[in-house]
Amino acid sequence: MKRAVLLTVALLAAAPALAQDFPPAPPIADPKPFKLPATETYALPNGMMVTLVPYGVAPKVVVSLRVRAGNVNDNGTTWLADLTGAMIKEGAGGRDAGQLSTAAASMGGDLNVGVGAQTTQITMNVLSEYATDAVALIGDVAIRPDLPASEIARVKGNLGRQLSVALAQPGTLADIALARTIYGPDHPYGRLVPSAAQLAGYTIDQVKAFHAGQFGARRTHLYIAGRFDAAAVKAAVDKTFGGWAAGPEPLTIAAPHSPGPRVILIDRADAPQTTLRLSFDAVQAGSEADIPQRVTNSLLGGAFSSRITTNIREDKGYTYSPTSGVALNPGDALWTFDADVTTAQTGAALS
Repeated sequence: MKRAVLLTVALLAAAPALAQDFPPAPPIADPKPFKLPATETYALPNGMMVTLVPYGVAPKVVVSLRVRAGNVNDNGTTWLADLTGAMIKEGAGGRDAGQLSTAAASMGGDLNVGVGAQTTQITMNVLSEYATDAVALIGDVAIRPDLPASEIARVKGNLGRQLSVALAQPGTLADIALARTIYGPDHPYGRLVPSAAQLAGYTIDQVKAFHAGQFGARRTHLYIAGRFDAAAVKAAVDKTFGGWAAGPEPLTIAAPHSPGPRVILIDRADAPQTTLRLSFDAVQAGSEADIPQRVTNSLLGGAFSSRITTNIREDKGYTYSPTSGVALNPGDALWTFDADVTTAQTGAALS
């Protein structure tokens, strides 16, 4: 179903950039030759996927574990995935949070956990000689987190502050309204944030249940890229993850859309700036038109040299940093154009 959604939020001020004249761009040169590195992808007996990417000359390696357990798996408990992602860093495999951080630092890197709509990602970027140690540490965090009850109040407090800050931002308010308009408040894609009371009410038992029920080998893909000893890394992967329970199959959800076109206005009196969101159905990932769409997005608004930036920033001075991007989810894609413009120029910027 085709749709278009325009969302306008009049909010905080930002001085418009002054239009400037620039000399003509130099001629476009031929692209430099680039050869993609050879990769190896294989599956462990428990269903976990592994991809090895030998690449580069610097003695560094990135180890990134992606588990198909994100906000789509919250099942109405919005941000429970985020809380679980924060809690798995609080201790694992016999080491507390400080010891995990120290161990990662001793490898020349750090430990990062990120949660998105589809996945929880656990990543380390370390010196090559510690590739196998990084695999083992990430395995502890993913499979054997302590999830200490003593830390949940502090972790929820941190997330609560992040929530408060986010809700004070015009862009967040626009994104919340846009998602709710397109997907509805009962769909995971339409629930971007919890209420403060909902977040504060989550318990350690809910965190443990989310980890136990949503994490597993069949939902997981491990990527290792950089300079590394392939045989040693494979042995470390098998030792660390070979005994992990298969767990559930990845969750696939439909993404029905509210029909458009629709215009949503959030009025804030006397606000000198307007936040704009303009969204359309897009081509889904993997289709024949996917790559042309990505190129077109870069030309229109996905890069600083794009057409929209040149038009409403450089030429007209309506805004500082307009942008566009395609949000891709399984079975769904949205092409969204964003800008914060001076209120007086809202109509002109849209035109």
